[in-house]
Formats: sequence, C-alpha cells, structure tokens
Amino acid sequence: MEKKDADIVGWVKGGASLYTSNFVTLFVGGILTALIGAVTFGILAGPMFAGYFRVVLRLANKSEPRPGIGDVFSGFDVFLHSLLFIIGSMIVNIVGSTVLDWVPLIGGLLSIAFSLALSALLLFGIPLIADKKLDVIAAVQTSIDAVKESLPQYIGFAVVASLLGFSGVLLLGVGVVLTLPMYVASIAVAYRDVFGSSTTPVAEPVAGTA
Repeated sequence: MEKKDADIVGWVKGGASLYTSNFVTLFVGGILTALIGAVTFGILAGPMFAGYFRVVLRLANKSEPRPGIGDVFSGFDVFLHSLLFIIGSMIVNIVGSTVLDWVPLIGGLLSIAFSLALSALLLFGIPLIADKKLDVIAAVQTSIDAVKESLPQYIGFAVVASLLGFSGVLLLGVGVVLTLPMYVASIAVAYRDVFGSSTTPVAEPVAGTA
C-alpha cells in the first residue's frame, strides 16, 4: 500500500459535503449508533460504529443499492473484533496516559501527546474491521502502517475532525448527535483516499424479516 500524506482540509471538506448531501440518513443513523452505544455502556458501540461506517462509506462511493438507515445494524458480523478494538484502545489509552502523567513537570503534556498520537495511529481501526473484515490485530497494524510515516499530519487531521465532530457537546451534549456524523464522514473520506473505494456489501435481509 502506497503511503499517503493527510489532506486535512480536503478530507474535512469532503466529509462536510458527504454529510450535507445525505443528511437524513447520516443524522438518523448517527442518533441510533450513538444511542445504542450509550445505553449498552459501550458494549455495542463497536458493531454499531462499524455498521454506521459501512453506510457512510457506501454513500461516499455512491454504491448501489443505496444503503438505508437500517443498515447501521450491519456491523454485527464483526461484533467481536470491533468490541475488542474499542476495549483495547481504551485500556491502552488509559494505562499509557496514567503512567506518563507521573513523569515530573512534563507528565501532563506527555499524556496529552500520547493520547493524540494513539488516536491518529488507530484512526482506521474500526473502518478496516468494518470494510475489509480484518481481525483486530491486523486492523491495528494496517492502520499504524498507513499513518506512521506522516504521523504529525494525521494527528492534525484527527484533532480537527474530532473538534468538528464533537463540538456538539458544547450544546449541553445534545448537539453531538448533529455533529458526530461530520466526524465519521470525514474519516470515511480519508479512508477511501488512503485505502481505495472497495466496500463490504451491506448484508441482505434475512428471509421473512424484510
């Protein structure tokens, strides 16, 4: 895979365009994803975000058939690896930040730098699990390989996308359901630019349930 520098402005603008062009699907799908992830205390956050990412990526690729809101539930075929990724990344972040926090004088800065670098290195973890159905180890390694040579740029992109995507927290937390899709859409545009446009087809409905 050819290494690619982060196109911060292009990816964010592409994410904004993708979101506004598919507002209803991404807004309602984002609400379902965030709500189910929250009420299950994060247990279903992995597969829900995997399914949501598939929807966003297929919309970005203008895939047919066009994905619908219900396709956010398509990520349960990667339930285990998406869950392990969420749990594993949280543990590494908490442990690493806590240890670095103990360093005299600069511990706080080191802790922040570690969290930012980790978020950039693992940027494509869930997308790779969702799209290419990689196991958690392969997804982590592939994401790191894609990002590491241009890490400062990817940190910048991760920070900008996160600020835009989670700015809704400022509106008493409620606005995050409006801005979260912007974050995922920007990641999808970046993912497509780095890894190509192939997507995992959304699963067909089970007979008798459609």
